Amino acid sequence: MRLCKKCRTLLEPQDKYCAYCGRPVAAKKKSRWIIIGLLACLALALLAVANLDPEKHKRPRSEEHLALGYQYLEEQNFEQAIAAFDLVLQVEAGNTEAILGKAKVFLAMGDTEEAKAILQQAATRHPSAEIYILLFQICSADDILSALEILHQGYELTTAEELAELWAEEMAKITIEIENASPALGETVRLRLLYGHIPLPAHWEVEYPGQMVPREHGILLSAEEPGLVTVIASTGTFAREAQVLFTEPAPPPGEIETLVLELNRLFTLPAFQHPDDIPDDTLLQILYFWAQEQTGEMVIPAAEIDAACRQIFGPHRQLPQHRSTVLLVWDPAAETYEVIPTGFEWANATHLLNSGAAGDEFFVEAVHITLYWAHYDEDDNLINAVQDEKGNFVGYYGEDEDIPQDILKQLPRRRYVFAKSAGGEFHLIKSVLLD
Repeated sequence: MRLCKKCRTLLEPQDKYCAYCGRPVAAKKKSRWIIIGLLACLALALLAVANLDPEKHKRPRSEEHLALGYQYLEEQNFEQAIAAFDLVLQVEAGNTEAILGKAKVFLAMGDTEEAKAILQQAATRHPSAEIYILLFQICSADDILSALEILHQGYELTTAEELAELWAEEMAKITIEIENASPALGETVRLRLLYGHIPLPAHWEVEYPGQMVPREHGILLSAEEPGLVTVIASTGTFAREAQVLFTEPAPPPGEIETLVLELNRLFTLPAFQHPDDIPDDTLLQILYFWAQEQTGEMVIPAAEIDAACRQIFGPHRQLPQHRSTVLLVWDPAAETYEVIPTGFEWANATHLLNSGAAGDEFFVEAVHITLYWAHYDEDDNLINAVQDEKGNFVGYYGEDEDIPQDILKQLPRRRYVFAKSAGGEFHLIKSVLLD
């Protein structure tokens, strides 16, 4: 029932105007209520869709299970930890934190193979930098070459910056070790591809004039003629290149070069401006071992010590006063010397650099080093700690390993100066340290 809003007269449903006062009758506002109803229905539908979205429920639950999994791992409750991580993976198969957590559980249990299997499967289906980094760390303990290949594969799949940086760091550790970078023709040089100190298997290529003989770890390199030999060691993932210069062999030492080598066989002759500057005790020991090398005898008469002094120094050195020293026993009755038995944990070595003439004098330049027995390597080879003449550390070298010439030339040098007598004999008159 409707009434006119002005005169309150009863209106019929079909009336458009009031029959009494003529006021227009207002139409019913259906559209407004229809719109309101539609909006309400839409809101209810959106609310229903939101409630059906699985992401709304699974994320908080996944985070909760992840936290529980790592807590159980820390407490070494391994079964509960695996169960918690599996709950996450049932909802999110590619959840990296759950995959890593589960792998770490098996690592903590000592089951490395299962941890690797989990990570390898995840790397195929859900690759990520974190998964490849952990897989690399596990594999590198057993097979560094395979681990490097895994790392390279991970970078190609993900192009992750973390993997690129790790790859660059690992590649910097790989070098070709050269036993002697400047060998003489006729010598053989050992080369190895190393990751730090670990030998790596590799395919080797050698350019002419080089020749190689494969060994279990690396190769032995020689050359048919003097020249620079380029060597390449490669694996399926990377390659390294090195060069070795083979030089003409040095001529055999002459008279004065031989004398320098023999004088410094066991002890290094001290530097001096005049032969009389050499202390008698030091000179007696050097002359004894020089004479012992010449004769092969252990008991050396004083007359041979005096003869050796005249032969080496000529008239430029007074004869030493005969007496016992730290290493020699002097028998005044027999007028002989005998060495006191002792063991040495060091040895001297002399390396000739060059020789020549300057006016009326002749010279030999050499480097003296001392080798101290340090330790044995994994192949039971003796490794020596090497010092130069000033006591500075040079490096560690194997018993049969030569120090490269480029390193020797950087060490302090000694110059031995000789005068030639009218009879043609060379006499040592000076020994100075150049640098």
